[in-house]
Amino acid sequence: MSTQQSSPPEWLSLGDDEEILWQDTPTLTTEASTFVWAGLLTVTVILAPIGLLMAASSYLAVQNREYVMTTQKFYQKSGVLSTATEESAVGNMQNMS
Repeated sequence: MSTQQSSPPEWLSLGDDEEILWQDTPTLTTEASTFVWAGLLTVTVILAPIGLLMAASSYLAVQNREYVMTTQKFYQKSGVLSTATEESAVGNMQNMS
């Protein structure tokens, strides 16, 4: 599910000649295996807290990740307690399948 916005997210500072081409967040299916294991661990009473923590941390990790592609760079923001932003020049990107 991609979104198009006329203005960049608050965490992103674009250069004068940059414009957003694409912006999106990951889906919860990226953490499907963690949710399956968390569900199995939750079934047992002793391991329930571990399973719930696994599910909660995976959910928060997915919900706090965002991608933005501009005319010049690709940005990835991630983090729950603190955020980190990574950027790559579009010309340096390979194998985008």
